[in-house]
Amino acid sequence: MGLMDDVRRKAAQNPQRVAFYEGENPKILEVAAELTKGGLARCAIVGGAEAVRAKAKEVGVDLAGVELVDITDEEGNESFSKRFEVIPNCPYKSKGVRRHAARAMDRAFMMQRIGDVDVSFGGIDCSTGDVILAGQKIIGLADGVTTVSDIYHIDRGYEKFVPKLQGLGMTFRKAEYITDFAEKVHTGAFDLDAVAHMRDADAIRALSSLKGIGVWTAEMILLFCLQRPDILSYDDLAIQRGLRMVYHHRAIDRRLFEKYRRRYSPYGSVASLYLWAVSGGAIPELKDYKPKSKREAH
Repeated sequence: MGLMDDVRRKAAQNPQRVAFYEGENPKILEVAAELTKGGLARCAIVGGAEAVRAKAKEVGVDLAGVELVDITDEEGNESFSKRFEVIPNCPYKSKGVRRHAARAMDRAFMMQRIGDVDVSFGGIDCSTGDVILAGQKIIGLADGVTTVSDIYHIDRGYEKFVPKLQGLGMTFRKAEYITDFAEKVHTGAFDLDAVAHMRDADAIRALSSLKGIGVWTAEMILLFCLQRPDILSYDDLAIQRGLRMVYHHRAIDRRLFEKYRRRYSPYGSVASLYLWAVSGGAIPELKDYKPKSKREAH
């Protein structure tokens, strides 16, 4: 029996309840439909039901058996909000609960928090920052976990893991990056522990020297895993959007970004959290001043 056969067998024995919050993404639709059809999971797609059905029809995906959690259903949102707002240590006040219940990603995490689903899945369309912030705020960290992400070790024989990782739905390139990284750590070619003691700029250079890790990824590792206090990423589109919204700019170039980075220092990471929240609609009165393209205008 191969690796994936074993995974499917175990999944079928105890199908988990999974909430997908990017229901207009064709890949998400296909995965939810396939898991449901194969009896491997009990899937729910969280979003605007009409938009989800339209996209499924467009890409030819049959959603039979997949539950649709319609965030445009005001009565359903209110019923759910009443259940959520009475949980211990509720992360939001009453109005906040209702506002977040009408957002697909937040609703999925809220469903996981109260036990309606076992796990939430996404991150294709939503930014990493948005996913981590919402997940940590709504679901929280497991007992004994102090950071959002951990790095796992793969033992000797790295190359043999590439096809196995591909079998889990990972691209060949990403599987190759993971095994290459594991080998470098195991052989001592890359000192992972040393990164924690480097200055920000040196740590970013060291991490981005690895295959598959760019400057943005390195910055996110410093912010979320190493909890560095002064990380503000120019390459993060949500941060650029947040800056446009707060300061009413049509565009953020490098010169303008550096101006704000210096202003926020040494608390750039705190600014990142707020800008991600603003970008995600935390302040409804703010809008993005980026000029619309001709296609968007029509």
